[in-house]
Amino acid sequence: MKRKGFTLIEVLVAFTIMILGIIPILRIFFSSICTTQYINNRLEAQLYIEREKEEMQKRINQMNINEYEKSKVKKEKPFFYSDIHLKRLSEFNNLYKLNIAVSWKERKKKVVIRRTFYLRKRL
Repeated sequence: MKRKGFTLIEVLVAFTIMILGIIPILRIFFSSICTTQYINNRLEAQLYIEREKEEMQKRINQMNINEYEKSKVKKEKPFFYSDIHLKRLSEFNNLYKLNIAVSWKERKKKVVIRRTFYLRKRL
């Protein structure tokens, strides 16, 4: 008695082995997607900080600015919450301290990037 095909046990064993091989590959795939999204958000935040720093440098050069504080929400994806504080450190040499903090939510966690710059009024 010769039968063609596979028994149910053989099919279940083959299916189980296939699933056990696919699960680690899917974990790596989804982990890389999350990491790529995190890096993209971080890069966007860094570019945002750099633009704000350049804007502050222009403001310092154009007018006599003393103290400046700004908090705002960037209405793009991801939603950045930023705090910007500019403080004059020295009246004599027009030295300013600029603090920029950018935060956003990433997988139920708050991510914060803080940068401090020292700017001088260019003559």
